[in-house]
Amino acid sequence: MKHTLLILLLTALPSLARLGETKADCEARYGKPVRTTASGKPVYLKGGLEIAILFWKDKAAILYIAKPTPGAPDLDNSNWEAEKRASLSQAEMDVLLKASSGTSEWKRQSEEDNPFQDLAWKRSDSKADASYYDKRLILSDTDAEAEMEKETERQEAEKLKDFGGFGETRAQCDKRYGKPIEVDGDQADYKKDGILILVTFWKGKAARLIFIPKPPDSEPEGKGFFLAHERDAILKANGEGSQWKEDEDDEDLNRIAWFRADGKAFALYHSDDDNLIIASEEHTDHQRQQDEKEEAKKLDGF
Repeated sequence: MKHTLLILLLTALPSLARLGETKADCEARYGKPVRTTASGKPVYLKGGLEIAILFWKDKAAILYIAKPTPGAPDLDNSNWEAEKRASLSQAEMDVLLKASSGTSEWKRQSEEDNPFQDLAWKRSDSKADASYYDKRLILSDTDAEAEMEKETERQEAEKLKDFGGFGETRAQCDKRYGKPIEVDGDQADYKKDGILILVTFWKGKAARLIFIPKPPDSEPEGKGFFLAHERDAILKANGEGSQWKEDEDDEDLNRIAWFRADGKAFALYHSDDDNLIIASEEHTDHQRQQDEKEEAKKLDGF
């Protein structure tokens, strides 16, 4: 069977899709898609293989290739059911890699460089990567991947541009985030797009905001986290016209600290709980003084 498939692949080599080709080019090679994956990628059938393609700007940016196997998960999914897929042989992978080699060569990567893939390659022109993982061969255009990642970050940051509130009144925060899900004294808790926002008011203004990230969709009871571009977007939304700068002198390795150029606020992101805290310098100093007074009272009479 493997020998027969290899012959089919060698025969079909001129008609195998290549990274960078348009959707029209791919349909000319393969015909119309036989189906789509759950995420909407078209799936083609050729030479005894299924090929799912992610297009970016009408160019094939990522190819997912595997043998059709009943009960196996979508080509663009990785989970325990991937074991149901039939394996590709090294000879078959060599043929598939050659189809997307262009004028370059594929170089096998060491296990140290790619510990999470069974096999990995990099094209000599540094324009493409490939890996064999969960019994599927994945080829990707590195420039297109970088563009897609940048666009994804831009879109995610855009969604967070309204997650401000620092220095606002309770009424302004209500308008920004909706009705609080809980109010306790000078604290109001909000929830927007799955993100919790805990706001402490002082002198009628939001003096401390704690942003708790949304748990992952795959684990609703789990713990989420903010990526760097998401943290930057929230900080920008609470800049009040001033710039944030990372505190490079902070010696706590378990957190990232920032201070605002106007000296009115600082921010902390703790790696142990993944919450982003933005606080007023004035309120924090006041709270510290109050705590010191309380501690002093406890020592009265000694």
